[in-house]
This record gives sequence, C-alpha cells and structure tokens, in this order.
Amino acid sequence: MEPNQTFNRLLTAWNEDDETSRAEIVRQTLAETFLYADQHRPGEIQGREEFEEFLSIFRSRVPGVVVSPGPEFSHHHGYGRADFVITRDSAVFATGTYFLMFDEDARITRMIGFVDANRGNNP
Repeated sequence: MEPNQTFNRLLTAWNEDDETSRAEIVRQTLAETFLYADQHRPGEIQGREEFEEFLSIFRSRVPGVVVSPGPEFSHHHGYGRADFVITRDSAVFATGTYFLMFDEDARITRMIGFVDANRGNNP
C-alpha cells in the first residue's frame, strides 16, 4: 500500500463495529511499534492492542459518527499530514489533521491528531 492508502484504510477502523474486522484493519495498517496521541487523551497510546481498545471506546462514546479522509493528504520521506472529517447524520461533527510517520512498508508508526477548534462540533 501507499501511505495515503494506508491512512484511508486505517480510518475505516473508526467506522467498523465488528471488533474482529477492526483488529484486522489495525494489524494491516499499523506498525508493531505504534504511538498515537490526540488532544482528547490524557496520554499516549502505545501499540496496536491499546489502539484497538481506544477505537472500541470511541465507538461506544460517539455512536453514529463516520470518520472519513479530508481533502488534503501529503507525504514525503516517511512523514505525512492528512485531514479527516467526522460526520454524524450526514452533517460535519468535527474536522482535524493527523501528522504521521510511516515505516518502509508504509505502515503507520506514529499518529498525532489535532481537532480543529473552530470547525464542526468537537467531540
């Protein structure tokens, strides 16, 4: 996969209700040593299993939302920047940006998220 395909595939995990399918997406797109952080978490998430738990909690706390790629994705030298959009009932709920690092197989090793405070209704 190319980095943009990896990112887009990972976003589908946010929308997946089936835990087995979600875990498979995570295994396909994240490196074994993975770190995640965003402003809504008190600390970093380390590893695939913690990230899977985070996604389960997200699905339960914000039901009915759909996470999709936003209009911008760019990458170079193993680094990336990607927009995302969260919708609920076809209306924008939140938007934001992820800063990413990829390994040589285009799997994500680091993912740092920022939700835009001035757009959407932040979760």
